Amino acid sequence: MTHDSTTARALVLEEFGKPFVLREFPLPKPSEGETLVRITAAGICGSDLHIRSGLDPRTPLPIILGHEGVGEVVQARDGATLHDGREIVPGMPIVWERSLTCGECYFCLKGERHLCVDRKVYGINISSADAPHLSGSYATHILLRKGTIIYPLDSALDPGVLVSATCSGATAAHAHERSGISKGCTVVIYGTGPLAAYQIAFAVDAGAKWVVAITRSPGPKAQIAKEFGADDVLYRSEMDSCRIINYVLFQTGRVGADVVIDTTPDPSTFAEAVQILRRAGTYVNPGLGIPAGAVPLDLYSDVVIRNLSIQGVWTSGTRHLSRALEIVRSGRFPFDRLVTHRFPLEKHGEAWDLLTSRKAMKIVFEPVRCD
Repeated sequence: MTHDSTTARALVLEEFGKPFVLREFPLPKPSEGETLVRITAAGICGSDLHIRSGLDPRTPLPIILGHEGVGEVVQARDGATLHDGREIVPGMPIVWERSLTCGECYFCLKGERHLCVDRKVYGINISSADAPHLSGSYATHILLRKGTIIYPLDSALDPGVLVSATCSGATAAHAHERSGISKGCTVVIYGTGPLAAYQIAFAVDAGAKWVVAITRSPGPKAQIAKEFGADDVLYRSEMDSCRIINYVLFQTGRVGADVVIDTTPDPSTFAEAVQILRRAGTYVNPGLGIPAGAVPLDLYSDVVIRNLSIQGVWTSGTRHLSRALEIVRSGRFPFDRLVTHRFPLEKHGEAWDLLTSRKAMKIVFEPVRCD
């Protein structure tokens, strides 16, 4: 496909369950408060699997997916500024919060923009059917609308490594905030994907004395969890639920874990999590992004007499993205290990095959520059 400096290329989802189609779009001219950005890295999120399959009820067609993005400013109009009010200039490396909110509803005015009743998300629920089209990061360019929260980046930092902070990192920061993890806590984390890696990092950073991850089987993801600071990784291929529960109880002196964080999309783990937790423990779920059905719950026995706290986590806010960027920049954790594969847009089929086969930790699109 040919292209020039007046066009952008993007992967468009035109039918649920079907491959993306590489399309060209005219480069839009930013209006007041808008910023045109060249994408330098776009992360493939695990939730994109559900979106592409049509399982997310928010998603319209056609759409350019990609809610994890890092880029360089091409053009910014008057009214477009960084999060702290500073000027945005061409060539500046930036990252942005993935959601757009109304700023006027009850939740926005309370500082809980992630719960906005009219929340829009780049790459999830903004169609590419109408101009300016470019609303997702699986593209060479994206047009950031007025009101987008934008942060500057150090040009020396690898965009591919930073990109996961915009979703997994920010959501993990929110979950960590809700968990109450502090020095000396015992923490169980379900999953070993990017979201789980960030949860491990935040727990270790907070001074947790014992962090264990639970996953399907041994492999590269489990090794990365250990490199991030997990003291133990338990494998369902080797231990049934009863053995997992008994192991956690043994390690905690029969008291139970202070906090359980479930980063998986499987609600059935809740019954096990309840038995792992101590009395007055906290269950946090940042992993469910689509409807997944009901789970059995004995409110009296499972929650009330055990004084449990159950905390849902829906996406993230501005402070959470800031915290995620901060922990990546700290250099304390091997976030570069999360990125296992990088592809141009043209190799989207290969990238998707790796994702669905679970052979990758984090896949990043690095669109070809069209300077």
